[in-house]
Amino acid sequence: MHVRVKRGTKTFFILVHPSETIMELKQKIQSATEIDFPPTGLHIERQRLTSGPNMARVLEDRYQLSQLKVDNDQVLALTIRADGEDESAYEDVVICEIGTPEAEAWIAKEEEARAKEREETAARDAAEAAERAAQMKLDDVVNREKEGGGGGGGEGADGDGDVVAEGEEEAAAKKEEETPAADDDEPAAAAAEDPAAAE
Repeated sequence: MHVRVKRGTKTFFILVHPSETIMELKQKIQSATEIDFPPTGLHIERQRLTSGPNMARVLEDRYQLSQLKVDNDQVLALTIRADGEDESAYEDVVICEIGTPEAEAWIAKEEEARAKEREETAARDAAEAAERAAQMKLDDVVNREKEGGGGGGGEGADGDGDVVAEGEEEAAAKKEEETPAADDDEPAAAAAEDPAAAE
């Protein structure tokens, strides 16, 4: 058998079995609404199905269609709640024919709601992308610090070696400067020690 699930100007013909539950019917509705609610359809948690006079009877997930006396070709009303809203915050039941003022008002409201959802989704995706980029940047900095820390000992040793080498060069240069002065004094020192040689 089949049921007609209506929301606004939309009608979804869903093939069902009397033994299926309302939850299973909602799963089929999610698959049938992938175009209207891309990419995965209208999530089960956002759906509410009603029947009866004025569509006031809420059909609970755990019951089978036969238990709820849902017959072949019966009309069920689908209402939804905005993503993230309270579980009781469902829209009003609206079933209307295309071309009527009521339908035009519903379509305009629906387009506005979809545009708002797209903006919220884009903003959420942008925030998540920025967070991922920041995390990647932080991870890169941490990895660079780890790599620098691993090779830091060698670099530090080279740096200390350069300082030592520069110190040795300065000492050698100073010694060379002092060496000629010591050589000039050698004849005078030798003459003082050996008067005969001085004569």
